[in-house]
Amino acid sequence: MKYAVIFLLSFTSIFAVHVLSKLFAPPEVKIERMIRRMETGFNEGSVRRSLGSLADDWRHQDETVDRTMLEDGLRARFFTERDASDRSLLIRVEIPAESLDIKMVGEGATARFEARFYRMLANEWKLSWRIKVESTWEETEDGWRVMRSGHGELEGHRF
Repeated sequence: MKYAVIFLLSFTSIFAVHVLSKLFAPPEVKIERMIRRMETGFNEGSVRRSLGSLADDWRHQDETVDRTMLEDGLRARFFTERDASDRSLLIRVEIPAESLDIKMVGEGATARFEARFYRMLANEWKLSWRIKVESTWEETEDGWRVMRSGHGELEGHRF
C-alpha cells in the first residue's frame, strides 16, 4: 500500500508538471508543437492531425484553396499513396528544426519553415519536393491556429 501511494504521488506530480509546462509555455513553443503535430499527422496519413492547426476559415495565400479543398486533396493522397502489400504510406514530410523561424507580431505570430517531401522509390526515400512555407497564426479559443499560409517552390515538383 505504501508503494502504491508513493507511485501515485510521483505519477501525479509528473503529470502536473507536464500539464503546467504545456499551459504556460511561450507562444513560440506552442506553435512549434502544433507544426510538429501537423508533420507527424502527415507522416501517419491522418488528415485530421495534418490540418488540425488550421483555422476553420483558413485560406491559402492565392485564395484559390480553402480548408475543405485541402482536406479532400490530402484524403485522396493518403488513400492512393499506399504500398500495395502492406498499405504503408509511400510519402512523408520532414521539417528541419534549423529552418523553423517563429516570431511574435503584435497579438499574432508568423512561422516560416522549410518542408521536404519524400517519396518511397525502390525501397528508398527520395526527395521529391522542397518548399518554403510562410504562415500567419492567431490565438483563438481553441489555441493557436494558422489563418493564412502560402509556399514558395525551392526544388523538385509536387507529387
